[in-house]
Amino acid sequence: MKTKIVLIHVDHDNARKVCENIGGMVVTHNELLDYFNDNEIVRYQVFDISDFMDGVNDQELDVLTECFMSYVNVI
Repeated sequence: MKTKIVLIHVDHDNARKVCENIGGMVVTHNELLDYFNDNEIVRYQVFDISDFMDGVNDQELDVLTECFMSYVNVI
């Protein structure tokens, strides 16, 4: 199982609520994509924790003010 960081853009009507709902979920990659599709979430990003940390620390990932953040466990 791998923990993934999920960013959902604030322009999605209930992005914060979605992040709260998915926090800690255990899903397959396809189930996660189905969830996004079923809830009409089109602006999202999914990262491995190390890639996310590298992007933030290297200041390459500068979208945190435009997104809500959560995490999921992918099996």
